[in-house]
Amino acid sequence: MKDYIVFIQDLLSGRNEEFDNADKKRIRLIRHKDNRKEKIIDGKKYSNSLFDLYLYEHDVFLSYQSEQVKKRFKDVDYIVSFIGEEGISSRFVGVFKNNGVLK
Repeated sequence: MKDYIVFIQDLLSGRNEEFDNADKKRIRLIRHKDNRKEKIIDGKKYSNSLFDLYLYEHDVFLSYQSEQVKKRFKDVDYIVSFIGEEGISSRFVGVFKNNGVLK
């Protein structure tokens, strides 16, 4: 019997052929954890949690994610994104293709 319920690889496998065939070294798991009361995203202030931004202002969440430190996404084709919750728990929010640096 297995000692685990499921691996993230098992959940993602078979959903997208391009992702399945990607070099695994070019896939990065990112856990966003931002407890600041106010976040500046695209020059605007937001007091919502990251999860609320993800749910109700999805474009703002995507902007937040795209503003991360460039070196974190260097040589990365796909970002498997999570939002950090209490302790070491995380909520999976999606897989995103890295199309390069936004200007």
